[in-house]
Amino acid sequence: VIDRFLQAGLVARAAALLSENRDRREARERLYDLYNRYLLFREADAVAEKGESLATSFWTAFRAEYDRLNADTAATVAEALEKMEQGMDQQKCSPPLLYLKAEAFRRAGNTQKTLALRDGLLECDRTYFPGLLFAAEMAYYQGDISRAIVSVTYLLDRETVLWPGRPIYHNYLVLLLAEMSIVKGREKKALDLLTRSLDQTLPWGTREKEKLQDIYDKSKTVLKKRIEQIVAGRFDA
Repeated sequence: VIDRFLQAGLVARAAALLSENRDRREARERLYDLYNRYLLFREADAVAEKGESLATSFWTAFRAEYDRLNADTAATVAEALEKMEQGMDQQKCSPPLLYLKAEAFRRAGNTQKTLALRDGLLECDRTYFPGLLFAAEMAYYQGDISRAIVSVTYLLDRETVLWPGRPIYHNYLVLLLAEMSIVKGREKKALDLLTRSLDQTLPWGTREKEKLQDIYDKSKTVLKKRIEQIVAGRFDA
């Protein structure tokens, strides 16, 4: 049943079922893998029972590369991830590994490799949330705003299905969609979206604040002031 849920992109249902059966080690191991797959490392570690370790050599190495990825280390992280991939079963793809490789090459400025990995990631798993978001962002940055809007709208519509737990990307997706609406000249639509959809119960951190600044940079003074009022009423921005 778990495999069928995951194949169908019903990630939230798979996570819920595994959590219900976490008294069994097999279920805990699957849930640990699932949370790691979606880069939810804290949630993954919380799955283990007291004194129990569910860590594997793959996730230990993967998380180490994830933690050290920044603009200065991007090229070396990409190289390390390629070596990790070479040691895996070539008949199987790993969405999180492909995603992190794509992000590393993007930060290293290798556009050709980034786009190739984006395509490979989508071929590997067309329901993998981080990969779909990455592809949407790449479409936007390359100027294909219409495609990016469709992709982000899809993620917002399916976030409670495609994500294992609280939809922690919700506010970021709302801000990204609002930014693209402003770029397209649809300021009223952006304001309506922000008013209706920003959720103060969900994360408002560095990622969201940086995207809000992107919106401010693209907004006229009057629009910026109205957005500031919306945000100030819900978040400590």
